[in-house]
Amino acid sequence: MIKNWYCFGVAIVLWLICMWLTMPFPDALNIERGVSVLNVLIKTKDGYQIEGLLTILLLSICLYFLIYGVKKHQIFWSLALIVSFVFVPSLIVNAYQNTLATGINAVSYDIDKSDCRFKLEDDYTLKGTCRLPLQNLSTEEVTLNLEFYETYWYEDDVRSVSLMNAGLPYEVKLKGKQKKWVRVETLIDVSQLENHIEKGTVSGVHIIINGGGKIRRF
Repeated sequence: MIKNWYCFGVAIVLWLICMWLTMPFPDALNIERGVSVLNVLIKTKDGYQIEGLLTILLLSICLYFLIYGVKKHQIFWSLALIVSFVFVPSLIVNAYQNTLATGINAVSYDIDKSDCRFKLEDDYTLKGTCRLPLQNLSTEEVTLNLEFYETYWYEDDVRSVSLMNAGLPYEVKLKGKQKKWVRVETLIDVSQLENHIEKGTVSGVHIIINGGGKIRRF
């Protein structure tokens, strides 16, 4: 199966480096808005991302060495390498969180199911309500504080979820192995604010959690 052990070994080393560079931990993967290739963020509003471009370059070199390292079925091995590059890092993180992780390192957040709803109560008061699916994957209770942030792609994007920080602090307690829909609600004074949301729903809510001296971004 192996035609050139040197090329094959180089491919494996580069594959491991690429996976390490894209490991979605402690922060979630691609917490900024932008252009991604194979889950690698290569461009944001600030321009091209050197680390992302380097990762794609290393992955391309890895494929080159892999093709010359195996005797046959090069297409199969190339596809297997790409698929594993995309999915294996998340599997590793999940395994770690379910076994060795403690504190906020054991907390997972399903950003795709989160949302915040906004509605003007009067001319100067905005009501915000957010639903955030959090899960403690460890067996020990975890106490954390959370806050909100948002990423902008255009300079004229309106403020939305970051307005929820008017109600800080938000403390959350999760029992061992508990999966919980955290509901956060607050009234926001918008009398001095410009370019803010007035009504609607925002999905995919970005949050920051902190506890035990550690910080994670989703």
